[in-house]
This record gives sequence, structure tokens and C-alpha cells, in this order.
Amino acid sequence: MSGLSEAGKLKLRQLFGNTAKAYGGQVGEQFTATPTIEQTLIEKMIEHGNAFMPYFTMLMVNDIKGEKVLMSPSGRSASRTDTTTFPSAKRTPRSLLATSNQGYECFQTNNDVYLRYHDIDIWAKFPNFQAMYNAIVKKDMADGIVRVGWNGTSAAATTDIGTYPNLDDVNIGWLQIMRAFNTGSNYSIGTGGSPIEIGGATYPSLDALVNDFKYTIPKHLRDNLIAYISDDLLAATEGVYYEANEDKASEKILVAQNKGTILNTFGGLPAVVPPFFPDGTVLIAPRDGLYHYTQSASVRRTMRDEPDADRVADYNSSNQAYVIGNEEACYLIENITIAA
Repeated sequence: MSGLSEAGKLKLRQLFGNTAKAYGGQVGEQFTATPTIEQTLIEKMIEHGNAFMPYFTMLMVNDIKGEKVLMSPSGRSASRTDTTTFPSAKRTPRSLLATSNQGYECFQTNNDVYLRYHDIDIWAKFPNFQAMYNAIVKKDMADGIVRVGWNGTSAAATTDIGTYPNLDDVNIGWLQIMRAFNTGSNYSIGTGGSPIEIGGATYPSLDALVNDFKYTIPKHLRDNLIAYISDDLLAATEGVYYEANEDKASEKILVAQNKGTILNTFGGLPAVVPPFFPDGTVLIAPRDGLYHYTQSASVRRTMRDEPDADRVADYNSSNQAYVIGNEEACYLIENITIAA
């Protein structure tokens, strides 16, 4: 800490001490989070993360690899059996949960960051320095979880952010799960020879596309569906609407007053535009169908003064996995284009 101001040294000692106390450890050692601390970290990521955080469920699991912990109910347990011929005929219970052979596997994810001494000195004047710093770290972690969820295609031994700026190689995300599910049975992608086009020959509108693909999902699984839509498709749809009504002042007022209803419901489904969602993409899924797992006892943190680099390093790691509750209740459409 020799390169720090006295105020900076004080703030840093407080940060180290309070972090050690929160994790139940000693300053300078690696902290392994207790279940209570793990739950607090999840709550803080939801609190400080982006607006999409409430749209998926974060769970702690015991094993690094295994069967899904939580799945969608099948909704088909109601039945009747004539038991007058018992034991040749008897009531047969059904599993309450939709079964699937799709398991999960957690991969270690590192969120390693640092603060330059210079930056600590600048921040030292703020009485809530520690809260500000922790909020930034938790937001970065939360943003990373969502970005990987949409863009992750693999879990590389060593990741390459230069080649994959959207963290494609950090973990296998929700969209990749849908691409691979049941050899692509719930997945469509537009191609040059067979485009999926809005405003052209394929679909007259985004409403029509969402409405068509929602009916590919089995009827008993269509309850509580939501459409996740890329911002470029929403922008194109908004543009068409405004252009069609640009000369009508009353229509502009109507759009401004009812934008949430007019522009954020498609094909009869509530629509959300998630951050970091790939362009030209629509995912139809149950509102509570996306999950993020963290293996319990894998959440670790080490804070270390590194004077040879004039900085303080904050090493964070945990084992994480992405899960879809019931892939059969979802449908992914990619490479959607807009007619010229």
C-alpha cells in the first residue's frame, strides 16, 4: 500500500477487513462463501444487475454436474381409473415434473478485477466507498451472467475475450441449449435459400412470426409464454408503425401513451427486449423457464494488495451452469431479416 494516500490506505483496510468479516475469514486469505453469504451475493447481483435479472431464476445446487434441480410441471396429472377390477386395474401416479434427459454441468467462471491505487485515492473521499465498489463488481457479474446466457456456445479451457467479446466461450448458454435440443426440433434459422423475413414473403409482421411459432409448442405447454425479442427487430417494427402514422398527430399521441401495449406485445404474447440479446432473434419460452445454477461452496474470493503493479486485485470465482426448465415448451428463431 506504499503508493496509496493515507485516506486511500484507510479505505482499503476497511474494505479488506469488512470483506473478511462478511465471509467469516481472515484478511489476506481466500474466502469461501457460506450458504448465507452465497444467497446474499445472489440478492446483490439481482439488486445491482440490469433490468433483465428478474426474468430468470438463480439457484444454488450441490453438485457440479447432474440432473436438473427444477423443471416445469407437466400439467397433466388429472386422470381417472376404474378400480373395480383391482388388482388388474389400479391408479397409476404420474411424475409431477416434466422429465428430460437434459442435465447440467457447472464450469468455473472467474470475475477477476483490480483497482489502481490512483483510482482508490480518488474514491477515498466518498464515505460509501465500499458500497460503491461492491455494487460495481456485482453489476459486472450480473451483466456477465446475462451476456453468457444469450451468447455462450462453449466452455473453453482458456477464454479469449478478444476473439469472443460477447463471452461466447465462457459457458453454454440458453440459446445454445435450444440449438442442440433434440437435434434442433425446437429451432429454426433463416438462410439465404430459405429466409425468415419480416415484412416480406415469409411473414408480414413480427406479430405474425411470433403467433406462428408459438403454435409449434405443444398446446399443454403454452401457458405463461413470453417472447424475448432482439432490439433490432423491435426497432424495425416501431419504425414501420411510426412511418404509417407519421402524418396523424393523434396517432403519435396514442403511440406515446400506449407504447407498452402497442409495441411490447407480439403474437398475443408479452414481449421483452433483453440486454445482450443477439440481433435477428426471437425466443419463445415460459416466463419462469430460464435458470442459472451456481454450485454451492464454489463461491470464492481473494482480495490482494499487488504493489508491484500499483493496484489491488479482487479474484472472484464460482462454478456456474445454464438450464432451461423444459426445452419442449420453448422455440428459438434466429437470423430473422427485415425486408428492404
